Amino acid sequence: MFRSFIKSKVFQRYVYSYLIIFFVPFIVMILFIYHQTEQRWNVEIEQANKNKLLQASEQTYSRIKEMNQIAARITYDSDLTPYMVSHPYSSRDAIEKLGIYKSSTAIIDEILLFYRDSQNMYSDRGYYSVDTMLKRVLGADDAQKERFLNLIKGLKTTTVLPADYFGAAGNKRPGTMLFLCPIPPHDTNKHGTVIFFVKNDVFQNMIQGTLGDFEGNVYITNANNDMILSRSKDGELEFKDLDSVDLSVTGVSQATVRHTKYSVVTVHSDEIGWTFVTAMPTAQFFKKAFHFPILLLIIAVWLILTGLILALFFAIRQYRPVNRMQERMSVQKPYVRDQSLLKLLGGSWEDPDNIREVCAMSGIVFPYPYFYVIYVSGDVMLSQETKVRSALLKKLEGWDLEEAVGFGVELIHDHAVAVLINCLADDAESVENTVRSLRQQKTDSDRGLTMGVGGIYDDITRVHNSYIEASAATDYKLASSSGADAVVYFKPAGDRVGTSGWYQSDLHLKLTQSLRKGNKQAAAETLGTMMQDLKTLRVPIDMLRCYCFDIINIVFRAAASMDYANAEWEEKIVNFTSIVDLEAQLYRWSDTICRQAVQNKEMETLQLSEQIVLYIQEHFREGDCSLEGTAAHFKLSDSYLSRFIKEKTDITFMQYLWELRLDAVKKELELTDKPIRTIVQEVGYIDTPNFIRKFKKAVGLTPGEYRKQRAT
Repeated sequence: MFRSFIKSKVFQRYVYSYLIIFFVPFIVMILFIYHQTEQRWNVEIEQANKNKLLQASEQTYSRIKEMNQIAARITYDSDLTPYMVSHPYSSRDAIEKLGIYKSSTAIIDEILLFYRDSQNMYSDRGYYSVDTMLKRVLGADDAQKERFLNLIKGLKTTTVLPADYFGAAGNKRPGTMLFLCPIPPHDTNKHGTVIFFVKNDVFQNMIQGTLGDFEGNVYITNANNDMILSRSKDGELEFKDLDSVDLSVTGVSQATVRHTKYSVVTVHSDEIGWTFVTAMPTAQFFKKAFHFPILLLIIAVWLILTGLILALFFAIRQYRPVNRMQERMSVQKPYVRDQSLLKLLGGSWEDPDNIREVCAMSGIVFPYPYFYVIYVSGDVMLSQETKVRSALLKKLEGWDLEEAVGFGVELIHDHAVAVLINCLADDAESVENTVRSLRQQKTDSDRGLTMGVGGIYDDITRVHNSYIEASAATDYKLASSSGADAVVYFKPAGDRVGTSGWYQSDLHLKLTQSLRKGNKQAAAETLGTMMQDLKTLRVPIDMLRCYCFDIINIVFRAAASMDYANAEWEEKIVNFTSIVDLEAQLYRWSDTICRQAVQNKEMETLQLSEQIVLYIQEHFREGDCSLEGTAAHFKLSDSYLSRFIKEKTDITFMQYLWELRLDAVKKELELTDKPIRTIVQEVGYIDTPNFIRKFKKAVGLTPGEYRKQRAT
């Protein structure tokens, strides 16, 4: 029978289908995972290697800095002057003093003090003649001696000589590096040199762990790309093989040498000018995980054989945490939505290419090509702002219109609401229809609102301009009758009306709003337009200077409104020498003002956060303490305060209020003998039996049992 199944074409097709549906996709998936894992493994190893090199670089800089500090102290030591070290009576004390400096650090093998034009070198071990030190101790010949003396006589900065600098067989100090520190350190006229003898082992110990368990080479070069130190661990690469690699900057690069791919990690130290390089064959990285392909194969077989049975079981078990995560994401979604809109209005989106994608993740979708902003503010926002804004924002969370959509966001610092409109057409009739629909969203009691309408743009990255224009347009609200709604459109270029004889009032307002709201991009664009208009004027020089002060006054008034001043910059701006000079000064000043505006808002937000938390902690004992009351106290909408509490405490307002009351009751039960009913009422809870039930559910004991347990 089994053979008949094998021969059956239907069975064969079933087997083939099974293989195609299950086996082939899993194999593709496993291969993909293998490839991705290999790449990530390589990146992690390279990053770890880079971190080790950075650590070695920092340790090296610390050692060299330590030697420079010793050289500086030697320079100003009265016992180590040229006279004192050469005088027969004081030379012994000078040598002992050098020994003290040497003993201050463990890395120095010997210290030499050499004053130029002197025939001797003074050491912590005694003193040598120049010939004795260079020829007999270091094994230098005449040419090497001359080269060395010329080097130290012209030395201006700390220089390191590798251990093979003299390269003589008679060198009695093999494997010793020379650190040459010219003295005085901060004087251009050097009169001597402090020479530190340091064993290669000191720096080799610093870099010996950079390769870890991998094969490869480590190199240290100076600013001239000369080799200072190298270390190899079964590495076959020579330093000259890396000529094609840019070693001047810190980073990771790939190089192929003799058909072998190498991972080259470079760390450049700007402080000492040294470069630390490791070169390791890339193929060895994943060999450490040679068992991984077998493991993937086992997983693939197991998935094919048991996947169908276990899929439903694991889906049910895994759905619960996923569901909880979705609930948490739904709570955070309004917060992310508001932050996305605020970043869009503020023009602070760092990557404009992904604006639509990020907004879509928070439920904001822009199906149409045009954008503009409506800025809603007014006296009613101040007198009844919690009620008005909460109601209006609730309606504008996702506002669908005919051939347009709108998204409202609360502007905490402005006590206003901004509505971002995405529409199909850019004509005036479309805008008027939208404004008419927005007015219908308000209740009958919401009178006296001013709606500023910004310009229409076909680029989403220009939304912040429309926001500034809409905000500036609300400054025309005085033209409307008291108590009535006002709709003010930001004037297009053809309708501008000059207020100072040469610039337009809308530019004045737009620049002022840009500076106050910290929008650097809009401020720079508006300022550039005004300066360009100024350059084209053909007026007497005294009148031109007056026009320049028109712009200066706008910027200064904006700075004054934020209590920000900088006397030095203000003096430079007022004493400008040309329009070009004034333009450059104003750009820098406006950039500083915008940064200050952003800092002020951040500080206000931080202070508001602290005040809200403190307010709740001080008033939670009151029976009428509620989300609505707290929001009204701080003139915030209920939705904003609710999201704020959730963001800060990870729980809702009512849960936070309950925990504060619960903790207060626990404390009273432990420290006082008050009746339970009294304690419960003192923390603002009226229904004592209900509180006792909630207390037992949270603590596992009734208040009375809790008090007895704590008493024992």
